[in-house]
Amino acid sequence: MKKSYLIIGAFAAMALASCTSDEYQGLETDLQKTGEAIGFGGGTGAITRTLHEGSEAAALLDNAFYVEGVKNTGALKTVFDNYSIEYRANTAGTTLTNTADWEYVGKTQHKPGADQYKQTIKYWDYSATSYNFAAYSYGKATRGDGTGNNVKTLSDIDLTETNWQNDTTGAYTLTGNATELAKCYISDMFTSYPELPTTFKAGYMGTYKDDVKMRFRSLGSKVRVGLYETVPGYSVKNVQFYTQADGKISTVNLYNTSAVFATGNGNMKVYFPAGGEGNEANTDYNKAHVKFTPDASAMSTDVTFGSLKYKAAESHEGDSTWLGRTSNDASYGNEDTDFGYKVVLPTGEANKLMLKVDYTLVSTDGSGEEINVTGATATVPEEYAKWEPGYAYTYLFKISDKTNGTTGTGSPEGLYPITFDAVVVETEDGVQETITTVSEPSITTYQAGQVVTGNNEYVAGSIYATVVEGTTTPTLDGNNCLLYVVTEGAASATEASVAHAFEQGKSDSTTDIYDKTDVKMQQVTPLYVNGIPAGNSVDGNAITVPAMTWTAAANNTYVVRYYNGTSKAEAYKVVKVK
Repeated sequence: MKKSYLIIGAFAAMALASCTSDEYQGLETDLQKTGEAIGFGGGTGAITRTLHEGSEAAALLDNAFYVEGVKNTGALKTVFDNYSIEYRANTAGTTLTNTADWEYVGKTQHKPGADQYKQTIKYWDYSATSYNFAAYSYGKATRGDGTGNNVKTLSDIDLTETNWQNDTTGAYTLTGNATELAKCYISDMFTSYPELPTTFKAGYMGTYKDDVKMRFRSLGSKVRVGLYETVPGYSVKNVQFYTQADGKISTVNLYNTSAVFATGNGNMKVYFPAGGEGNEANTDYNKAHVKFTPDASAMSTDVTFGSLKYKAAESHEGDSTWLGRTSNDASYGNEDTDFGYKVVLPTGEANKLMLKVDYTLVSTDGSGEEINVTGATATVPEEYAKWEPGYAYTYLFKISDKTNGTTGTGSPEGLYPITFDAVVVETEDGVQETITTVSEPSITTYQAGQVVTGNNEYVAGSIYATVVEGTTTPTLDGNNCLLYVVTEGAASATEASVAHAFEQGKSDSTTDIYDKTDVKMQQVTPLYVNGIPAGNSVDGNAITVPAMTWTAAANNTYVVRYYNGTSKAEAYKVVKVK
């Protein structure tokens, strides 16, 4: 799943982008360092993304956006005071400030409730050590007073450093209905220098001789939820979802124990905690962050994604009432509308996402045997559930051969053959995926840049594992979290079969090899760390959580085993490497 966001070539050549690379080369010009106009225009250089430019991109922003620009001459001086930038088709090159059909001269400042003046041409001041720019657009949102189903600007952009880095004041605030706010666009900060710093970050900085290239992304996030099953000899139908209040509904639903999903009106502050000159080495450099403050009763415990798209399965061909049987053929909620995505407003907070379901297993041998499973649950850890503006998230839940659900009144949990994996995919400039086993405790595995395809989960390279037990993330070490490589029977290795192998034990108690079943495993040595470093994450931000890590070899299957020495509660995760 790919995140889409806008790149504005110097406030002019806008690009709605998705894919994997944000690299470009700034355009060289022959202009002298004096009398050089600041242009919101120019080419996008060697960007390798799929791009929407010109009128197509302008339509996404409803032909206008608003920018604040300041220069640093020892103190920050305002240059563009909430200037309006407007699209005019086929006018590029007609003025010094219009290089790609976008113009600001002669327009009126966007300063609701304040004095508004006609905008004038601006020139680069080479005595300044840097310029900073930030912008937003209403997009297709309905505009109004901010109290109904509409949005308005509550505070203009203020690039005073104490404000732009502060989530209390914010660089600016938009207010209104959550659904309409999600239609707006925000930009990351862009900093221009006389010459590029040693730490160059494409998309976030440029030089005075280059066009200013703002990149926009949707203020909303896209989220979708899918299920598939891999239970040998059975198909799955009649999935029912629980709400936070323990009610049952037929539509896909995720919930939290607290009201954390934005549904009503509130204020959205945009800020840049590591923005501007002097922060170039920070992995969060110039990135826009958001914080939503809701009005009363503007939040919900549940978020619903529509009805599942059932399919044909195994011996039930032609009867399209079953879950898909592979990750590539998962059944999604509301699949026929925008591939199942729901646009939500991120709140700026990290929250656990919980799923609880009932479903029916039906034998594929023609006997018609049914097993009803109730109360199977899964939890996506909050470290991977902080929705960010412009990201697309996919949560895949896999029904396999181990479960924490029950099949009858009074029956114990943990029966075979059902389990859940929760797969979280989020992308900005790459792909982030987590796979979470549903058990108590639960194990999450992570590798930067990978997408689940078929039966393989990861490729050779660094893999991280974390554990959630109850509401805590315990410190991992060689006493409670161990790693094994499957030496025989990898094709049949599942959470259930490796649990059975551990139960059966070893032929020789002095070795580290479990060899009494068809699945044979040998213990290997991992590393235990205090988090996933920025260099191994997609968005350049470290994830602070106790973890185990190892370098996975190609064509291997690994087993992560966690057990609490006090309660002896165990959890397993099978990791298949392509």
